[in-house]
Amino acid sequence: MERAVKNQLPQPADLKTQAGTVLGKRYFCAKCGTEVLCSRAGTGTLECCGEPMKIKEAKPLPSSD
Repeated sequence: MERAVKNQLPQPADLKTQAGTVLGKRYFCAKCGTEVLCSRAGTGTLECCGEPMKIKEAKPLPSSD
C-alpha cells in the first residue's frame, strides 16, 4: 500500500527561543554570511539556514589622537 505524502509547511519557531528584533540593528547568519538590517522592531526571530540570526556588533571607531 502506498502512503500519500502531504505538503509540510515549515514549523513556527518555539516561542521560548524567540528573542524579537531590534530596530536599526544588523543581523547576520554565521553559516552563509547573509546580513540584514532591521527596519521594524517585532516579536519574531530572524532565521537563516535553519538557525536564529545573531546581532552584528558595532565596529569600534579608531581613536583620533
